[in-house]
Amino acid sequence: MYALQKRGKLLIWSVLILIVLYAGLAHAFTAQAEEQVKVNLSVPIHYWNSVDPVEGYEISLKWYGDGWIPWDGQPSNIDGNITYNDLMPGYPYRLMIMKNGYYQYDEFFYLTSSRTIPVTLIPMTEPHDLSFMDEDMTAGQLSGYLEWTAPDISEGAYTHFGVYFVDKEDQIIGTIVHEAGKDEHDSYRVFDTLLIDMPIPAGAQKLRVYKYTEGDPSSLRATPAETYIWDLPTALPQKITMIDNDPAPGEINGTVYWDPADGDTGDSEYVLLRTYYSDVTPEEMEIVGSVPSGQYSYPIRESFYEYPRLYYIALSKNGYMSNLVAPVAISDNISEQPGLSGEVDPEITAPGNPVFTDLDSAANQIGGTLSWTYPEYRDNFEVYFLNVNNQVVGSLISAYFDFFSGYGSGTDSFFYSVRIPDHTPIPAGATHLGVYMKNIYVEGEFPELSKPAVVPINDLIPPKSQNADLAALTTDPAITLTPSFSSSVKDYTATVSSSVYSIKVSAKAADAHATVVINGAVVPSEKTVEVNLVQGQNPIPIIVTAEDGMTTKNYNLLIIKNAPLSADTQLGSLTLGGGFSLTPGFSRNEPNYTTEVSSVTTSITVTAAVYDSRSRVRINNSAESVSVTEVVYLNGSVTPVTITVKAQDGTIGTYSILVKRPVLAIGSGSGAFNGSRLEGISSGTTVDALLSRLTLPSGITAKVTDRATGATIGKEALIDSSMKLVLLDGIGSTVSAYEVKLLGDMIREATGAQPGSKLQFGQLIQFITSPNKTDLTGDGQFNAADVRKVLLELAPVK
Repeated sequence: MYALQKRGKLLIWSVLILIVLYAGLAHAFTAQAEEQVKVNLSVPIHYWNSVDPVEGYEISLKWYGDGWIPWDGQPSNIDGNITYNDLMPGYPYRLMIMKNGYYQYDEFFYLTSSRTIPVTLIPMTEPHDLSFMDEDMTAGQLSGYLEWTAPDISEGAYTHFGVYFVDKEDQIIGTIVHEAGKDEHDSYRVFDTLLIDMPIPAGAQKLRVYKYTEGDPSSLRATPAETYIWDLPTALPQKITMIDNDPAPGEINGTVYWDPADGDTGDSEYVLLRTYYSDVTPEEMEIVGSVPSGQYSYPIRESFYEYPRLYYIALSKNGYMSNLVAPVAISDNISEQPGLSGEVDPEITAPGNPVFTDLDSAANQIGGTLSWTYPEYRDNFEVYFLNVNNQVVGSLISAYFDFFSGYGSGTDSFFYSVRIPDHTPIPAGATHLGVYMKNIYVEGEFPELSKPAVVPINDLIPPKSQNADLAALTTDPAITLTPSFSSSVKDYTATVSSSVYSIKVSAKAADAHATVVINGAVVPSEKTVEVNLVQGQNPIPIIVTAEDGMTTKNYNLLIIKNAPLSADTQLGSLTLGGGFSLTPGFSRNEPNYTTEVSSVTTSITVTAAVYDSRSRVRINNSAESVSVTEVVYLNGSVTPVTITVKAQDGTIGTYSILVKRPVLAIGSGSGAFNGSRLEGISSGTTVDALLSRLTLPSGITAKVTDRATGATIGKEALIDSSMKLVLLDGIGSTVSAYEVKLLGDMIREATGAQPGSKLQFGQLIQFITSPNKTDLTGDGQFNAADVRKVLLELAPVK
């Protein structure tokens, strides 16, 4: 493969004219003009970086028939959009635009269907025609000639040109690539500079010329001179082959195949081009079609008399087609040809160094790459099946080249190769392949062939497979492998419960001829091996040996058998805070305990920890853990505490503590102690009445204080919820305190009744059915006495 380099267009097209004439296009145009469907050409024209109307230019269109002929149709011109109607498709055209005596646009193209060609006119005061072709075979850097046409230096005050890398948003990346001073002696010239090993910055997509005044960074201005960057080793498709399925000589109905270019980022396209002559730029070639990245083939179909057209593949990204193209070697299947296409001339130099290796695994048919060398560049070789006497027993391929792949083993020898399709049958008696060089046709003369370069076919027994992959790995009972099975992954783990005592392992080889060894036992593919499991790790090696007996691949399955689940529901410790003790003393085997606290104690702290760290404990409704500390609030004379232990296997064990407390007594119906609150005090109760109804433990006195300030409340004051009941010891120190909750406030909170409102019957029902209802009379339960007390509050709530 090689990259086409842009040349002078006049020379290119003078040669192209000869080719077109040689192909008989002028005659075809004359004979078929009336039968073809006409096409249109639209040419919208605008100035670069300007919205000014396009005026004062001359536009002309020529087509190639019997020489370059001006198109005699008159185009329409609507606001700078030039339209040519009723053009003939399939022929070369030349579009030229002049202004002020200069060609501002002069391009050649094939017109195969109606199309639009936008034209941007570049003012002569701007650089233009920037071109660059990478000749550096190292990825990520550029080397080659950078050219652009300088503007008329009499225009503008700038002094220098600078070339920069820019990204897709035309933002400069990195430092200046090349700097050139404006030449004060030439008014119009081509800048030509050599870049060597220039690294491509990340994100760079184009090279662009800027102009500026030396010493004034703010004067930097972009110009229309730009070119897309194509990195040579990464811009070319790889391993291009073409296979023709039509056995008739001169008839091609086949497919071009290739591997993606290294620079294919997944959002690219591949463009198939063709031309009659190689010495043209990619822009001047005919576009046959394009395919998106991920599709690496394209059909070709054509008939030809002497030579097929030349085909190339180019990478296209972001709307830019590469100026680096990869040529396609055209292979014409000539298997229907009865024998040699010409006479052998012993004086013609024969090809040399033929090499062929059959890659087709079936007997009596071949497929692979046939290569050879030739001391000179030639563009046509033919391949035949030969017998042991080098006599032709079958035609195979006529190969056409517009390139050579490199230098062969001989001095100054060029290297050629062609793809022989898989499943090509070997004719009876064929023992060799013969490669002939075919001389260029001379008008009216029979073609001549060289003597053949001969290589044995060697259709031997197919090589034994080197495939040592597994296609599947399964177990019985089925277990989950981590990671999921893939032939490319070698190591797996799985976990089974303690109740699994053995497991059957089965492995299927990807190649039916491979050998599988599981845990030391050779087994047919997909058969099982039973492996006994012990507690802990159970490594099971699986070795696959390919058919060749040499290639092996080791897979490893590690099965971890869990220990039996613990059923332990015992506590390791159980303690009480505040200096309180258990009766009897704690023992793991004793589930029931009691403890006694003073009458002024409102809560007790309980701490429990499991004996087996795999178990979990909770106290009453606490969260589960290996150790729990919970504050239990006391209510009434006996408060039960439940400690639940859950074993690893789900077994439940229960411990209990009964907390006994001599509670404060209050006159029947006056209210009830509930933890740290004295609830259900009727409206209108005085401090003196409340204190007189208390029965206090020995040595304990009581008073009522303001909850916020702590000030003692007088005995004649009415009790409200801003107060609290305080118990004092013999020296006047506080031993406990209880918030006072009026019955009226409790009703208001439960029913939403407002101060001053009448309590309705529905609200009464709402209160007595509330989940938050509690003992109001001191008998330890909510019953009829409590309902009666609520009814007494039917007076407006104060």
